[in-house]
Amino acid sequence: MGQRWSRDSDDGEELTSGVRITKELLDQLDGKVVPVQAPPRPSASLAVRPPAEDVRAVEREAKHDQQLAHALERSRRVGRLLLKTEEAELGSITRLADELLASEYNAPSRPQPCKEAAAAATACYEAKTADPLACAPAVEAYVRCSQKVWEGRQAPVPAAA
Repeated sequence: MGQRWSRDSDDGEELTSGVRITKELLDQLDGKVVPVQAPPRPSASLAVRPPAEDVRAVEREAKHDQQLAHALERSRRVGRLLLKTEEAELGSITRLADELLASEYNAPSRPQPCKEAAAAATACYEAKTADPLACAPAVEAYVRCSQKVWEGRQAPVPAAA
């Protein structure tokens, strides 16, 4: 009873399992030994050539590699020249800096005005620590000397006739 029902449904449908039933498969399932044939080898006279596009792509890449190698060599050459130039310029700049430092202007030193009066006032203060008022004449002499120097610097310049 159940078998009839399943046969009816199988008759209308197509079964596709993805398995191909071939003569070789049936022979193998029956246990028959089938001699294995080696796949045909290409003849030695036939050479496998890559498509023309591949050849052109390889040629373009080879040309690009040559250009990159040439650019790299040029860059190395320029780098070496820059290093040589840098060494020469560094020596030149060092020499010029040394010359500039050697020729730097040093203003002539002027003698200190009232040096003797200042030394006398200082010596008096060191000798008379208990009575600093005793050094008043030395301090007044220093003040007069410094005022004379100041007035000499501040003197008006005579007008040209």
